[in-house]
Amino acid sequence: MSRQEFLADFVYSVRKQFNVNGTPASWAQGSKPAHRFWGDEDSAIGIAYSSHDHTNHHYAVSCDAKLVAVCGGLNVSIYDIATQERRAQFCMSIDRANLMDAPSLVDESLAPIVSQITRTHGPMDSVIQPLLHTLRENYTKALQDLQGSLLFASVPHVDGKLCGSRDSSSRGKHFLYVTNNHGLQRGGRPLAELPEIVVYDYALKSTKFVLAGHGGYIVWTSFSPDGRYIASASHEGTCRIFDSTTGDCRHKVDLMDGQCSSGAWSPDSQHIAICGKDKRIATETGVAASLLVTVVISVETGKQVASFDHGDPSSRHSSIAWSSRNDIAITQDTDIYFWDPFSDNTMHSFSIDVEGRMLKTYAGFSQISWSADGKRLIVMCGDGTIEVWDRDANVRWRVQRPQGLTTKRFGQGFHWLEKLQMLICLNGDGYLRSYTFE
Repeated sequence: MSRQEFLADFVYSVRKQFNVNGTPASWAQGSKPAHRFWGDEDSAIGIAYSSHDHTNHHYAVSCDAKLVAVCGGLNVSIYDIATQERRAQFCMSIDRANLMDAPSLVDESLAPIVSQITRTHGPMDSVIQPLLHTLRENYTKALQDLQGSLLFASVPHVDGKLCGSRDSSSRGKHFLYVTNNHGLQRGGRPLAELPEIVVYDYALKSTKFVLAGHGGYIVWTSFSPDGRYIASASHEGTCRIFDSTTGDCRHKVDLMDGQCSSGAWSPDSQHIAICGKDKRIATETGVAASLLVTVVISVETGKQVASFDHGDPSSRHSSIAWSSRNDIAITQDTDIYFWDPFSDNTMHSFSIDVEGRMLKTYAGFSQISWSADGKRLIVMCGDGTIEVWDRDANVRWRVQRPQGLTTKRFGQGFHWLEKLQMLICLNGDGYLRSYTFE
């Protein structure tokens, strides 16, 4: 199944609703419907794309939450969030005659491979076709990355990628990016080619520190809320905690006999939660199984203080968000759990009605976040539908992708604007939408 096929056929339905002490959340009552669809938003901005060939789009909100920058291919536009006015636009001027037609080049390059596979194995079957589709996607992306590097060679840039939940320091002076961050097995590359975290100084336009030590792909790195520390987690199953002032590594924590996948800081900067795969021995059978787990680490000691086992060995994806009330929202494919790591109290709270491994992979939650007061939880499903739950009032809102609408854009997400009590979301159909909830 392709992503387009998933979007065309997927019917969004909730199996288990948010609840308080067993009472399901009701639709919020107000002047605006609690259940809205794309097209029913308070306002929307159509993103200007440099070319329909560029399917990735991204956005970033300024530290004062007054401006939003949206990237559509080679176009970057900056908007005033309150007025929707476009303040500035940057567009890379290029000679289109020099652009590579990546899809055509990929098809031309793969034609001999397809021909040989057909001669050797016969017509494409249900096993070979998905593998070839993945190969084509990866090859296309590699060509697009190469073209982007060539086009922007004359523009000041840093040679790395962002991979954190809090890439900028609390005062906006520094930001984090990673280099050499490619998939590799343990011991698979020389020391000089291993992934590194770069702390970059905006004002000086130079590197402040280079944080090294991970031997595997870095999946998450982030400043602490108070800006004193930098934490990271990698595929080698380790977490590192650095002093952001000196760059010294305070702790190297061996967490899992498997890969870390995501992380989150506690609001008081005293603990870190890391999710990933670890091996557990079944009490009944004594057989080792790889399970999705979330562990909490003390920043002071570097020791593990709590652990939550997800229980389902087939689960592969998880995101976490730590609330100001000290409980953690954890996604597990299409389910959400709430866990208090200090009392070890767990509640299964929400579930999308999806059957089948492939559907769960596509429909699984892609982003989860709390409001600053820990009152509202916002979560985005893989199709772009967003659920908002107010746990104090036990009411909910939904912003839903219209059924059957297929989209070609990648990079969708949302941001909760605390001062405006407004949700902005970048959707796969090429619009930046805003909603207010009463």
